[in-house]
Amino acid sequence: MGVKSKIVIGNWKMNGSAELVESFTRTMLDNQAAYAGIRVVLCPPFTLLQAMADALEGGPILLGAQNVSEFEQGAHTGEISAPMLASMGTKMVIIGHSERRASRGENDRIIAAKVKQALSVGMLPVLCVGETAEEKARGDSGAVVWQQLSVVLHAIGSELFGQLIVAYEPIWAIGSGSTASTDDILTITTAIHAKLAQLGIQLPLLYGGSVNAGNAAQISSLPTISGLLVGGASLQAGQFLLLCSNTAKGA
Repeated sequence: MGVKSKIVIGNWKMNGSAELVESFTRTMLDNQAAYAGIRVVLCPPFTLLQAMADALEGGPILLGAQNVSEFEQGAHTGEISAPMLASMGTKMVIIGHSERRASRGENDRIIAAKVKQALSVGMLPVLCVGETAEEKARGDSGAVVWQQLSVVLHAIGSELFGQLIVAYEPIWAIGSGSTASTDDILTITTAIHAKLAQLGIQLPLLYGGSVNAGNAAQISSLPTISGLLVGGASLQAGQFLLLCSNTAKGA
Protein backbone atom coordinates (compact mmCIF):
# COMPACT_ATOMS: atom_id res chain seq x y z
CA MET A 1 0.00 0.00 0.00
CA GLY A 2 1.51 3.28 -1.06
CA VAL A 3 1.87 6.26 1.18
CA LYS A 4 -0.39 8.27 -1.13
CA SER A 5 -3.35 5.88 -0.68
CA LYS A 6 -5.94 7.31 1.71
CA ILE A 7 -6.92 4.82 4.40
CA VAL A 8 -9.95 4.75 6.71
CA ILE A 9 -9.91 2.24 9.56
CA GLY A 10 -13.07 1.60 11.54
CA ASN A 11 -12.36 0.42 15.10
CA TRP A 12 -15.54 -1.00 16.61
CA LYS A 13 -13.88 -1.44 20.01
CA MET A 14 -16.02 -3.67 22.31
CA ASN A 15 -19.21 -3.14 20.33
CA GLY A 16 -21.21 -4.91 17.67
CA SER A 17 -23.12 -8.10 16.95
CA ALA A 18 -23.57 -10.60 14.15
CA GLU A 19 -26.63 -8.63 13.08
CA LEU A 20 -24.64 -5.41 12.89
CA VAL A 21 -21.94 -7.11 10.81
CA GLU A 22 -24.57 -8.25 8.33
CA SER A 23 -26.40 -4.93 7.98
CA PHE A 24 -23.26 -2.79 8.15
CA THR A 25 -21.35 -4.68 5.48
CA ARG A 26 -24.39 -4.79 3.22
CA THR A 27 -24.63 -1.00 3.33
CA MET A 28 -20.93 -0.57 2.66
CA LEU A 29 -20.72 -3.12 -0.14
CA ASP A 30 -23.85 -1.79 -1.84
CA ASN A 31 -22.31 1.70 -2.01
CA GLN A 32 -18.73 1.07 -3.10
CA ALA A 33 -18.69 4.01 -5.49
CA ALA A 34 -18.89 6.36 -2.48
CA TYR A 35 -15.41 5.38 -1.31
CA ALA A 36 -13.74 4.36 -4.55
CA GLY A 37 -10.04 5.14 -4.54
CA ILE A 38 -9.45 4.78 -0.80
CA ARG A 39 -8.71 1.78 1.40
CA VAL A 40 -11.35 0.90 3.99
CA VAL A 41 -10.60 -1.46 6.88
CA LEU A 42 -13.04 -2.76 9.49
CA CYS A 43 -11.82 -3.95 12.90
CA PRO A 44 -14.57 -5.73 14.85
CA PRO A 45 -14.09 -7.54 18.18
CA PHE A 46 -12.39 -10.95 18.01
CA THR A 47 -15.72 -12.79 18.31
CA LEU A 48 -17.00 -11.17 15.11
CA LEU A 49 -13.88 -11.59 12.97
CA GLN A 50 -15.09 -14.73 11.19
CA ALA A 51 -18.53 -13.27 10.49
CA MET A 52 -16.89 -10.11 9.16
CA ALA A 53 -14.42 -12.11 7.07
CA ASP A 54 -17.28 -14.05 5.49
CA ALA A 55 -19.29 -10.89 4.81
CA LEU A 56 -16.35 -9.04 3.23
CA GLU A 57 -15.08 -11.94 1.13
CA GLY A 58 -14.38 -10.89 -2.44
CA GLY A 59 -15.06 -7.21 -1.74
CA PRO A 60 -12.78 -4.17 -1.49
CA ILE A 61 -12.95 -3.74 2.29
CA LEU A 62 -10.11 -5.26 4.32
CA LEU A 63 -10.45 -7.15 7.60
CA GLY A 64 -8.57 -5.83 10.60
CA ALA A 65 -8.18 -6.74 14.27
CA GLN A 66 -8.02 -4.53 17.34
CA ASN A 67 -5.17 -6.27 19.12
CA VAL A 68 -2.74 -9.19 18.92
CA SER A 69 -0.72 -11.13 21.47
CA GLU A 70 3.00 -10.52 21.85
CA PHE A 71 3.37 -14.32 22.03
CA GLU A 72 3.22 -16.75 19.12
CA GLN A 73 1.65 -19.61 21.09
CA GLY A 74 1.60 -21.30 24.48
CA ALA A 75 0.06 -21.00 27.94
CA HIS A 76 -1.32 -17.47 27.56
CA THR A 77 -4.97 -17.71 28.56
CA GLY A 78 -7.25 -15.32 26.72
CA GLU A 79 -4.65 -14.26 24.17
CA ILE A 80 -5.07 -14.35 20.37
CA SER A 81 -1.90 -14.90 18.35
CA ALA A 82 -0.84 -13.36 15.06
CA PRO A 83 -0.98 -16.73 13.23
CA MET A 84 -4.55 -17.21 14.47
CA LEU A 85 -5.59 -13.80 13.15
CA ALA A 86 -3.82 -14.30 9.84
CA SER A 87 -5.53 -17.66 9.34
CA MET A 88 -8.89 -15.84 9.39
CA GLY A 89 -7.85 -13.44 6.66
CA THR A 90 -6.92 -10.52 8.90
CA LYS A 91 -4.80 -8.06 6.92
CA MET A 92 -4.17 -5.32 9.49
CA VAL A 93 -4.04 -5.08 13.26
CA ILE A 94 -4.24 -2.07 15.57
CA ILE A 95 -1.37 -2.12 18.08
CA GLY A 96 -0.73 0.19 21.02
CA HIS A 97 -4.11 1.90 21.11
CA SER A 98 -4.17 4.40 23.96
CA GLU A 99 -7.05 2.59 25.66
CA ARG A 100 -4.89 -0.51 25.94
CA ARG A 101 -1.85 1.46 27.03
CA ALA A 102 -3.90 3.10 29.79
CA SER A 103 -6.15 0.29 31.02
CA ARG A 104 -4.23 -2.85 30.11
CA GLY A 105 -0.74 -1.78 31.08
CA GLU A 106 0.71 -2.09 27.60
CA ASN A 107 4.12 -0.44 27.46
CA ASP A 108 6.39 0.28 24.53
CA ARG A 109 8.29 -3.00 24.98
CA ILE A 110 5.10 -5.08 24.77
CA ILE A 111 3.90 -3.04 21.83
CA ALA A 112 7.17 -3.60 19.97
CA ALA A 113 6.82 -7.36 20.55
CA LYS A 114 3.29 -7.26 19.14
CA VAL A 115 4.49 -5.41 16.06
CA LYS A 116 7.10 -8.12 15.50
CA GLN A 117 4.46 -10.83 15.77
CA ALA A 118 2.16 -9.12 13.27
CA LEU A 119 4.94 -8.61 10.74
CA SER A 120 6.07 -12.23 11.08
CA VAL A 121 2.81 -13.44 9.52
CA GLY A 122 2.44 -10.69 6.95
CA MET A 123 -0.14 -8.58 8.78
CA LEU A 124 0.22 -4.81 8.57
CA PRO A 125 0.55 -3.21 12.02
CA VAL A 126 -1.21 0.07 12.69
CA LEU A 127 0.97 1.52 15.45
CA CYS A 128 -0.86 4.04 17.63
CA VAL A 129 0.99 6.86 19.37
CA GLY A 130 -0.16 9.95 21.21
CA GLU A 131 0.17 12.19 24.24
CA THR A 132 -2.02 12.93 27.26
CA ALA A 133 -3.52 16.33 28.05
CA GLU A 134 -0.91 16.83 30.77
CA GLU A 135 1.97 16.04 28.41
CA LYS A 136 0.53 18.43 25.83
CA ALA A 137 0.20 21.18 28.45
CA ARG A 138 3.89 20.75 29.34
CA GLY A 139 4.88 21.06 25.70
CA ASP A 140 6.07 17.46 25.60
CA SER A 141 3.86 16.17 22.79
CA GLY A 142 6.63 15.71 20.25
CA ALA A 143 9.04 14.08 22.70
CA VAL A 144 6.42 11.64 24.00
CA VAL A 145 5.31 10.56 20.55
CA TRP A 146 8.87 10.13 19.31
CA GLN A 147 9.76 8.03 22.36
CA GLN A 148 6.84 5.71 21.59
CA LEU A 149 7.97 5.38 17.99
CA SER A 150 11.65 5.01 18.86
CA VAL A 151 11.20 1.91 21.02
CA VAL A 152 9.52 0.05 18.18
CA LEU A 153 11.99 1.41 15.63
CA HIS A 154 14.96 0.17 17.64
CA ALA A 155 13.29 -3.20 18.24
CA ILE A 156 12.58 -4.02 14.60
CA GLY A 157 14.95 -1.82 12.57
CA SER A 158 14.27 0.87 10.00
CA GLU A 159 13.59 -1.50 7.09
CA LEU A 160 10.72 -3.27 8.85
CA PHE A 161 9.53 -0.05 10.49
CA GLY A 162 8.97 1.39 7.02
CA GLN A 163 6.31 -1.26 6.46
CA LEU A 164 4.12 0.06 9.29
CA ILE A 165 1.20 2.45 9.36
CA VAL A 166 1.40 4.96 12.21
CA ALA A 167 -1.73 6.47 13.73
CA TYR A 168 -1.35 9.68 15.70
CA GLU A 169 -4.16 9.73 18.27
CA PRO A 170 -3.84 12.43 20.92
CA ILE A 171 -5.18 10.71 24.01
CA TRP A 172 -6.98 13.81 25.21
CA ALA A 173 -9.09 13.84 22.03
CA ILE A 174 -10.22 10.20 21.96
CA GLY A 175 -13.91 9.81 22.74
CA SER A 176 -14.05 13.36 24.06
CA GLY A 177 -15.74 15.00 21.11
CA SER A 178 -12.80 17.42 20.98
CA THR A 179 -10.74 16.94 17.85
CA ALA A 180 -7.20 18.26 17.74
CA SER A 181 -6.89 21.46 15.73
CA THR A 182 -5.43 21.21 12.25
CA ASP A 183 -2.45 23.23 13.51
CA ASP A 184 -1.84 20.71 16.30
CA ILE A 185 -2.15 17.79 13.90
CA LEU A 186 0.18 19.40 11.38
CA THR A 187 2.79 20.26 14.00
CA ILE A 188 3.10 16.73 15.35
CA THR A 189 2.72 14.85 12.08
CA THR A 190 5.17 17.12 10.26
CA ALA A 191 7.71 16.46 13.01
CA ILE A 192 7.14 12.69 12.77
CA HIS A 193 7.60 12.67 9.01
CA ALA A 194 10.74 14.83 9.30
CA LYS A 195 12.40 12.59 11.89
CA LEU A 196 11.56 9.45 9.92
CA ALA A 197 12.81 11.03 6.70
CA GLN A 198 16.20 11.53 8.34
CA LEU A 199 16.31 7.74 8.66
CA GLY A 200 15.14 7.19 5.10
CA ILE A 201 11.68 6.07 6.23
CA GLN A 202 8.44 7.09 4.56
CA LEU A 203 5.16 5.60 5.74
CA PRO A 204 1.43 6.38 5.96
CA LEU A 205 0.45 8.52 8.93
CA LEU A 206 -3.18 8.49 10.08
CA TYR A 207 -5.07 10.68 12.54
CA GLY A 208 -7.45 9.36 15.19
CA GLY A 209 -9.37 11.20 17.89
CA SER A 210 -13.07 12.11 17.70
CA VAL A 211 -13.10 11.78 13.91
CA ASN A 212 -16.55 12.03 12.33
CA ALA A 213 -18.22 12.63 8.98
CA GLY A 214 -18.14 16.37 9.59
CA ASN A 215 -14.38 16.75 10.03
CA ALA A 216 -13.10 13.81 7.94
CA ALA A 217 -12.54 15.76 4.72
CA GLN A 218 -10.66 18.60 6.42
CA ILE A 219 -8.36 16.32 8.40
CA SER A 220 -7.70 13.83 5.61
CA SER A 221 -6.82 16.64 3.20
CA LEU A 222 -3.87 17.74 5.36
CA PRO A 223 -0.62 17.13 3.46
CA THR A 224 0.88 15.05 6.27
CA ILE A 225 -2.14 12.77 6.73
CA SER A 226 -2.77 9.56 4.78
CA GLY A 227 -6.07 8.66 6.39
CA LEU A 228 -8.11 8.24 9.54
CA LEU A 229 -8.52 5.88 12.48
CA VAL A 230 -12.18 6.07 13.44
CA GLY A 231 -13.81 4.90 16.68
CA GLY A 232 -17.42 5.61 17.60
CA ALA A 233 -18.28 7.03 14.18
CA SER A 234 -17.58 3.62 12.64
CA LEU A 235 -20.52 1.92 14.36
CA GLN A 236 -23.32 3.43 12.29
CA ALA A 237 -23.16 2.33 8.67
CA GLY A 238 -24.70 5.45 7.15
CA GLN A 239 -22.41 7.81 9.04
CA PHE A 240 -19.33 5.69 8.36
CA LEU A 241 -20.19 5.54 4.67
CA LEU A 242 -20.51 9.34 4.62
CA LEU A 243 -17.21 9.66 6.48
CA CYS A 244 -15.49 7.43 3.92
CA SER A 245 -17.08 9.37 1.08
CA ASN A 246 -15.92 12.68 2.55
CA THR A 247 -12.42 11.27 3.00
CA ALA A 248 -12.36 10.21 -0.64
CA LYS A 249 -13.36 13.75 -1.62
CA GLY A 250 -10.57 15.19 0.53
CA ALA A 251 -7.97 12.88 -0.99
